[in-house]
Amino acid sequence: MKNIIIDSNSQLEEKYLAKIAPIVNQINNSNLSKKGKLKIIYDYLVDTCSIDESFNMDGINQFPNIYGEGITAANKYGPVLYEKGVCSGFCRAYIDIAEKCNINVEMIKGIHQGFGHGWIMTLENGEPVHIDVYEGIKYKNGFESSKGFKPNVDSSVAFMRTTTELINTGRYRDFQKNMNEAETKLRNQEGQIEKKVEYREVQPGFKVRR
Repeated sequence: MKNIIIDSNSQLEEKYLAKIAPIVNQINNSNLSKKGKLKIIYDYLVDTCSIDESFNMDGINQFPNIYGEGITAANKYGPVLYEKGVCSGFCRAYIDIAEKCNINVEMIKGIHQGFGHGWIMTLENGEPVHIDVYEGIKYKNGFESSKGFKPNVDSSVAFMRTTTELINTGRYRDFQKNMNEAETKLRNQEGQIEKKVEYREVQPGFKVRR
């Protein structure tokens, strides 16, 4: 039984690696900037994936292996192999591809329109920027609701927003502590001199860099 599990996991990973290989090779063989490389990953996930709407939004139920053993909407395999996922799955796929291209990114956790949410953060010119594949897919599909999404919006608006731009959407909150920890980690990874980050209140519960 143990060997079967190992073989199954190995085969799943092999399928995954084969699927992302063209993207990784394209990036690693290019002379693009870091931003350009990250945009390739973003466009790949936004263009090929859709959002799995079948899970319990209140988070009570675990994500089932509905696409096959080991493949869920919340891990890296769902978005890549089945082209469906949720925010955490998009993040895990994004992080894994970025790491294979020697690019440092981190997953940020917060609240998005009242629900737990995850997205990507990295440093661009020494400053934090945010990448939200989930929102990019929503924009791509022309999602519209009373909470702010509009149809026919360029999906790239969810790529590399500053923290101020993220807050100004009115859809994100409760992520500052997690962001500070991720920013420190990214600065250490990229060999930057760690600096004290000061924030000012812009509205109740939200702070931005001075």
